[in-house]
Amino acid sequence: MKFSPDGKLIAVAAGKLVQIWRSPAFRKEYFPFELIRTFADFHAKVTAFDWSSDSNYLLVASKDLTARILCLKKVYGGVKYKPFLFLGHRDSVVGSFFGVDSKTSKVSKVYTVTRDCYILSWGFTEDEVPSEPPSPGTPDRDVEGDLMVEDDGDVKKRKEREFDDGGYLCKGKWELLRKDCFNQAPAKVSACDYHRGLDMVVVGFSNGVFGLYQMPDFVCIHLLSISKAKITTAMFNDLGNWLSFGCAKLGQLLVWEWRSESYILKQQGHYFDVNCVAYSQDSQLLATGADDNKVKVFTLTLYFLLINIWFEFHG
Repeated sequence: MKFSPDGKLIAVAAGKLVQIWRSPAFRKEYFPFELIRTFADFHAKVTAFDWSSDSNYLLVASKDLTARILCLKKVYGGVKYKPFLFLGHRDSVVGSFFGVDSKTSKVSKVYTVTRDCYILSWGFTEDEVPSEPPSPGTPDRDVEGDLMVEDDGDVKKRKEREFDDGGYLCKGKWELLRKDCFNQAPAKVSACDYHRGLDMVVVGFSNGVFGLYQMPDFVCIHLLSISKAKITTAMFNDLGNWLSFGCAKLGQLLVWEWRSESYILKQQGHYFDVNCVAYSQDSQLLATGADDNKVKVFTLTLYFLLINIWFEFHG
């Protein structure tokens, strides 16, 4: 599950299905949760997804060796929209991320990470409207394509469009720019994350090694071994200066600052598998959940355990 950047929607992956739900607000409602759309375009289990910055698109990865861009807006005007397929993967896709152009603030690139230690970079180009002279008898149109008529010397629009066109990503094409290898065979990619502001990717492998790469040129910044067991969680904080790594088998949590190459926090407080990690918005608190029915909250400034909550589940 993952909230959209604007907080209005929730994406839920259940098996081969992806559902989009409306997030409840603070006001009282009869039906706070509303199912908006259901996508059933996948042939295997969904493994990861990522929201675009404008909350209009969802990039979904699956075990069927593909990734798809789902458009949440309805396309009108007789246009039949199909999710764009990213093909060419030789193993299941474990991570898919949107990249944003810093100049236009639009989605212009996509990164897909596969289990067999490859990362594929995709680029987007918008379709250009051909500049051909209009044929005789063709009514004039404005820049948006609406018909124009003259009435007493004034030019007016005949009809305003009251529908969305599905977004600009429906009017272009994607192409594979490059394919890079992490060179960690026979290990597999077990965790990955992407920071959109820094354009960096962190990848954890099944042999306990992690790598930090600067995109889109695929420059390796760090490649270190922190454990002998599989890394099951690798993620950035919001600022991008800290990396968090979790090892489910050993119940370990490691927070590392990559610029100074120093440890911020190193704990082993769970008895069973650590399966989720989350930062607070100011990056001062870190929460971990594990199969021992515990949720632990750590402060990363005072280096000690703040809260240890024991949840007991019954029936």
